[in-house]
Order: sequence, then C-alpha cells, then structure tokens
Amino acid sequence: MIKKNIQLFISLISFMMICGTAQSQTLGAANIGEIINTYKDNQARFVVRYRGKFFSSQTTFAGATENYFSKGRFLAKFTVNGQELNCSVSLSDDVNSLMDFNKGDRVSLEGLIEGVTMGDIQLKSCKFNK
Repeated sequence: MIKKNIQLFISLISFMMICGTAQSQTLGAANIGEIINTYKDNQARFVVRYRGKFFSSQTTFAGATENYFSKGRFLAKFTVNGQELNCSVSLSDDVNSLMDFNKGDRVSLEGLIEGVTMGDIQLKSCKFNK
C-alpha cells in the first residue's frame, strides 16, 4: 500500500512539473498568428491558452501616443512581421527609455499577453530596450 502511494505521489509530482513547464513557455514572433486567430475563433480558448503568458521578441518601434482619456499614460506601439503589439505605459513606468526610441528602431520587447483589440495584441507589464 505504501509503495503504491509513493508511486502515485511521484507520478503526480512528475505530471505537475510537466504542466508547469508547458505553462511557463515563452511565446514570440512565431506565435503571433496563432494567438490572434485563437482570439478571433474562441475567446475562451484564448484566455486559457494565452492570457497572462510571457511574450518576448525583437520588434520595430512604431510610435507612442498619449492616452486621450488618461493623461500621463502612453500607448507604446511595436511591430513584428507587420503585426502590431501595444503596451500601455504610465509616467511612473519606464517612459524615459521610451522617449529615446525613434520610429523604426529595433527594440527587444517583453510583456504579458492581456488580449487582442482590433487585431493588435495587447501586452501589460512591458519591458523594452534597444
């Protein structure tokens, strides 16, 4: 009986480790089409598979605009393979580095996937640098 319980415990721990590894997978440029299509086809599936997942990629800086309704917040826009990714940034965030970017600069972007709006991936908790 004890041997079976130990085997069950080891199997359960192994399963949890495999699931944890799959969930911590980093998504990137190669996944953009899949993310957007999943959102369009089935938002419940999108939430389970992608919301809150880590995204990291080399991107091109496309610009930054101030939020009309929330002064002091900016929408930083990046592109990868013609697809736009957006990050909401506040003055208390890393706006100083954002100020140094010029349209067309290559930028390393990291963030958590939040959603898709009008075909553009929305990220939160973004970090970016040249």
